[in-house]
Amino acid sequence: MKHRISWLKIFAFAALAWLFAGSAAWAQTPVPLTDCQVITKSGSYYLKSNLSAPSGDCLDIEVPNIVIDFRGHTITGSPNGRGIWDGGDDANYAIITNGKIRNFGYGIDMALSGSVTINNMQVTDSADAGIYIFGGSNTLNQVKSNNNGSSSGFYNAGIVIENCCSLLTGVQTNNNFLDGMDLYGGGYSVDQATAEKNGGNGIFAGGGHNFVSNSTASGNTGDGIEVDDDTGNLVTHSNASHNGKYGVSIDCPGNLTSVTAKDNTSGNIHNSDSGTCTQF
Repeated sequence: MKHRISWLKIFAFAALAWLFAGSAAWAQTPVPLTDCQVITKSGSYYLKSNLSAPSGDCLDIEVPNIVIDFRGHTITGSPNGRGIWDGGDDANYAIITNGKIRNFGYGIDMALSGSVTINNMQVTDSADAGIYIFGGSNTLNQVKSNNNGSSSGFYNAGIVIENCCSLLTGVQTNNNFLDGMDLYGGGYSVDQATAEKNGGNGIFAGGGHNFVSNSTASGNTGDGIEVDDDTGNLVTHSNASHNGKYGVSIDCPGNLTSVTAKDNTSGNIHNSDSGTCTQF
């Protein structure tokens, strides 16, 4: 019951943040984006066509409350740039939706921002992280962040979030150079996620009080699902198989319910602390 109440509170907070911060931008007449540029005015924007950044960054968001609707278009770049980033400024409450970003250093880099919503996006072939968000209270829905990272990168993961309490639903992170997802600071809800064939862990959620449900992590070089660094984690109705280390590595006390873990090299379930986990 504690898990259920806490996650309802987090979901309500994220929904209210999106409603009051993002809806005002949606209500404005959208402005077309016809080339890569710096955005310095809050509001709603859309891609009128595909964009290309042969070198450097494409869209630099320097203010909060921005909506960027790709309308099915693609931004393509080079490894020394970012597809979308906040320029080191406060770009909280950004909404990025309905498109593709590929071939950048970072696909989306929100280095000083949080309360970001990313919906129906594909971010692929980044030289480092596909998606990096520093702040917490984010919502990622129906996002694919695959084939990111390289030997010259730092994070080399599909998705990296540094601070507490984000919702990830229907997210796919496959074939990344290191981890599929790196989620730090605790308080994450990951539902209906897929993390396969990554060079590190499939799903890593640290900081405690993380909830992973209805997800699959298979064929990763590291652990399938790792929920470590603190207690109060729950993994439920998930599958972890054929991973190079453990299927599920969890700090106990915690709970595992209806988890299928099999054919993992180091073991199927691993208690990485001294407590006792409930498994049923």
